[in-house]
Amino acid sequence: MTGGPPPGPDLRDRLRELVQESAGIPASLVTDSASLRETLALDSLSMAALQVNIESAFKITLSYDELCAADRFDRVAEVVEAEVRRSHGVAGR
Repeated sequence: MTGGPPPGPDLRDRLRELVQESAGIPASLVTDSASLRETLALDSLSMAALQVNIESAFKITLSYDELCAADRFDRVAEVVEAEVRRSHGVAGR
């Protein structure tokens, strides 16, 4: 499978934009340690929208449960990076 940004800073920047768009919040709130539910106040509908947006942007499959379990932005980024590497055959760091 091809497409989607490669793992790394560009991926995190794009992911940060997706969180911002899905939650309708300022980018300054989307820090690495920000909790999607507590800090950013994403509800179940926003989380589902984020899941769809992530899958579309990165051309991956991500389960809703996996997204919710990660919760913090940095952990979500790690899950997305791992899935991008797995799905697109990109070597790990």
